[in-house]
Amino acid sequence: KNGMSDFICTEVVQYVIRHGELIALVKMRSNDAIFGYKGDLAWQKEVQHMLWDRLVRTYPNLKIGPIIWNAGSIHVYSRHFHLIEEAIK
Repeated sequence: KNGMSDFICTEVVQYVIRHGELIALVKMRSNDAIFGYKGDLAWQKEVQHMLWDRLVRTYPNLKIGPIIWNAGSIHVYSRHFHLIEEAIK
């Protein structure tokens, strides 16, 4: 839309309670490893904490568990190759 070529990459997020933990299962179509992943992960943490905040009222011993990330493709755009090279050094 309006010249943008970016598409939503998050396909599914499922939350389960296992062994007293609120676990997030995230399925991504694709992920930009440099900038996209960081923003996506920060958002998923925020949502998980908001959900936990509501659930802990009913389940007072509930802990925040891991976020399990599944991406069909993780990529680095060529314009960011220099960042990888700098990180390796």
